[in-house]
Amino acid sequence: MPVVLKLSSQRQLTLTKRLVEAMGTPSHFEAVLVNKELVLRPALKMTLAEAEAAYGKHGITRDVLQEALRIVAGREDTPGS
Repeated sequence: MPVVLKLSSQRQLTLTKRLVEAMGTPSHFEAVLVNKELVLRPALKMTLAEAEAAYGKHGITRDVLQEALRIVAGREDTPGS
């Protein structure tokens, strides 16, 4: 479902409701450049290695990230979450 988005003067993009809902309405996204293309994915779907790459440089330890991902996975398994 290709969609054209406009970059604001503040360098921000607004995602359409349809796009966000199609991704499960996440509150956070991981953004990566792949061959000069912007790829967005729900941050809650990160692997431990991806979380370490994204947040380890900010001083967040592997143990803390592992626990955070465990908590998030538990929330995903809870009905109505």
